Amino acid sequence: MNMEIEYLYRDQHNYKTWNTVIVNGELSEKQIDEIISCLDERLYFIPSKVGLPENKFGEITEADHPWFELEKDGFTKTTEKPTVDITAQELYKRFLANKGSWHNSRKVVYASLSSSGDKIKLLDSEGELISLANIKNGMISADFLIDILQYADLGYRFYVSRI
Repeated sequence: MNMEIEYLYRDQHNYKTWNTVIVNGELSEKQIDEIISCLDERLYFIPSKVGLPENKFGEITEADHPWFELEKDGFTKTTEKPTVDITAQELYKRFLANKGSWHNSRKVVYASLSSSGDKIKLLDSEGELISLANIKNGMISADFLIDILQYADLGYRFYVSRI
């Protein structure tokens, strides 16, 4: 028996796409409850931090962010073959290892302005895109500003450069 896990990506415009993986082996109800307790606000996580794929939408836009949603009913036992190279027990351990540290892995954010001055993007310390915005008449979108404020509120340091 294996475990199917469904988790949701919802961008800032509320467009949604489901992600589904099957891991080798099973998780107990207790382990599933512990995984849920590891999530930020018992709902949000960053799949790449636990070795799961992150399927969003084709092109990254200013509405994108790193957070996915996982709920207890997203876990189902199945006889289907695994689709990822991770066991249920290893995944469980990775969630436990990330408890309380979903924000801590990206304590530095870089804001890069395009050479033409019409785009700005936020990058984490590993160069992964966090958010992207177009600049029109010297203005950026409210969603992008909210991203900046959320990261600043969490104690992130910002570095600004022109690319």
